[in-house]
Amino acid sequence: MKVSLAVSTGSISIAEAACQLDLPDAGYVLHRLAEIGLPLPQVPKELVDAQLKNARAALDECLIAPPSDVLSRRNSNKRVAVQKLC
Repeated sequence: MKVSLAVSTGSISIAEAACQLDLPDAGYVLHRLAEIGLPLPQVPKELVDAQLKNARAALDECLIAPPSDVLSRRNSNKRVAVQKLC
């Protein structure tokens, strides 16, 4: 119970708790927390922000410019929509 409480409060990592409890992986620790009604540990905002930044950078690297004919069709569609509004 002491290790589970330490995980729930964020005093130790889930992986460390799995080792201390001799469990195969962190998923078992989370399941144990749920079984005894302890809240799951919160991920620090800084970690979430860093992961989001890394994911966005990876996606930005994958972006490719659309072919010029697609761009010209998009622009002509916008002109038609503006003309219909006027």
